Amino acid sequence: MGNSLERKKLEEWKLDDSVKPLNLKYQVKNFPDVGKAELRLDTASFLPAEEYNTVAAGPLLVAIRGQLKNYNTIDEFRSLTDAQLQKRAEDWFQGLLAAEAPSVSDLLHAELFTYADLKGHRHSYRLNVPAVTEASVGASIVEAKAAAELPPATLSSLSDTLRALIQSKPTEFPFISFTTINAEGKVAPLITDLAAGISLLKSTGPDSPLLIFLDANNQPDLLSAFLKNVLAYLIRKTGGLEKPLKVLAVKDFIAKNQTKDIAFTRSILLTVEVKPVQDHPKFEVPGATVEVDLRRFMDEKALATDAVDLNIKLMKWQAAPEVDTELLKGATIVLFGAGTLGCQVSRVLLGWGVRKFHFIDYGRVAHSNPVRQSLYNFEDSTAGGQPKAKVAAEALKRIFPGVEAEGHVLSIPTPGHVVVDEKSAETIANDLLLLDQLVSKADAVFLLTDNRESRWLPTVLAARHDKLALTVALGFDSYLVMRHGVSSLKQSHEERLGCYFCNDVVAPMNTVSERTLDRQCTVVRPGISFLASAVAAELFVSLLHHPLRHAAPAHEEDELNESTFLGVLPQHLRGSLYDLSLIHI
Repeated sequence: MGNSLERKKLEEWKLDDSVKPLNLKYQVKNFPDVGKAELRLDTASFLPAEEYNTVAAGPLLVAIRGQLKNYNTIDEFRSLTDAQLQKRAEDWFQGLLAAEAPSVSDLLHAELFTYADLKGHRHSYRLNVPAVTEASVGASIVEAKAAAELPPATLSSLSDTLRALIQSKPTEFPFISFTTINAEGKVAPLITDLAAGISLLKSTGPDSPLLIFLDANNQPDLLSAFLKNVLAYLIRKTGGLEKPLKVLAVKDFIAKNQTKDIAFTRSILLTVEVKPVQDHPKFEVPGATVEVDLRRFMDEKALATDAVDLNIKLMKWQAAPEVDTELLKGATIVLFGAGTLGCQVSRVLLGWGVRKFHFIDYGRVAHSNPVRQSLYNFEDSTAGGQPKAKVAAEALKRIFPGVEAEGHVLSIPTPGHVVVDEKSAETIANDLLLLDQLVSKADAVFLLTDNRESRWLPTVLAARHDKLALTVALGFDSYLVMRHGVSSLKQSHEERLGCYFCNDVVAPMNTVSERTLDRQCTVVRPGISFLASAVAAELFVSLLHHPLRHAAPAHEEDELNESTFLGVLPQHLRGSLYDLSLIHI
């Protein structure tokens, strides 16, 4: 029940704390070690009443149409008092007496009050099953004996009529029914209509009226809670009966497809004197609060997955109901570059619920990297450094085991870089094939390498496969985030947005060789990479929710730009730490 309650709260109810319908059920058992009544809740308990089928192959189950109220705070839940719950039971009973045509099923009632701690997977609940006190029922037991003492012909007739009723009720079985037994011990067909049953009890014919009650209490108690409620109702509706009432409390196992006679070995036959009573009955104090900690039944990785999903779904509750969590969860991201930008972009996307990453990088973790690149630590930089792509993928898995991350150690073929031998040419050909496959299956490609020419081939591949591509580039105190246009096969030249190189005045060339020391490192203000990565990741998430995705048009005038519920969708964003500005182009 706990998992079902969590899903309902998270996916459907959210902050709605109104009273909801609740389906419970109980089974008549013949196991002596299982005593008091057990009310069952399962995944079907939250279905609409018309979809809730309690009668199937196997044990006969009796449905209870109850109510559930889930509180949004633990303080509200704890404010429930015994007196309030007893008052609710009294109100239910008075409403039942005042109803024009109640059914047999209306005599069963239960309320469940809950608080679900979705973050801690700890749940509190309190069950309020109205139970009239025995002193205020208005009935006294004259005789109690084992039902098995009845004549064999009567027991056989009772078994036949009960089984016939079971077969005639395809969806729901009544917990009480009415009949009569004639002088020969033959049992008349069972009546399940409440008004007709009351008329039968008040009749003065020669046959003896009998109330048949399917008892949820397996102990040999004479009056269970449900039976006391039924008797209290019948007494107040009939004004008392002239002769004692026979009650058969069935405590034996019954199956839906029962073929053998019902044994009645544990059932009890009561003779009850019913006196006229006018006062309102008193009700028992309901049960205490029960605390359930689901964490001890859950795998730690499953807990982490639920917690990650919870963060996004709470965002849907409070601010952005349009967020498509399944769309984000299913997105595949290819990151060209596992350095400062690659680490930060992947972390932001991970926070959005993205779970499929491919890191592409040929470098190794240097001693200077861990302080600026959030997926690495000192150990990764020792002994010559570990491959960045592999370490980044494993780091994401350590952060969140539910992620699918893979690192590919390969060199990106770039303009201006000479292939020196046949072996290198073969390696490049294989790398090119792998890159083409990765981009073809991606939902987005991020160009995050530390030189311009290494972005050229990914740009071409993204255009070839018509994939969303985003470029992030850093200056000392400034940054550029840019989304590329769609394939030329999809839009005309006039409609298309350009790519990173379309908007540059310098062709891709070798910028790596003959660099001085200050050019061999990414010399930027440390905070700039976090800003640029966040903007790029947020732009991707917003584009993912646009109907046209990366084909969403952009305009020089910002007010003409497309937008989603997450904000505007420009093509270029240029930010500066010097004047703390962000410009849309």
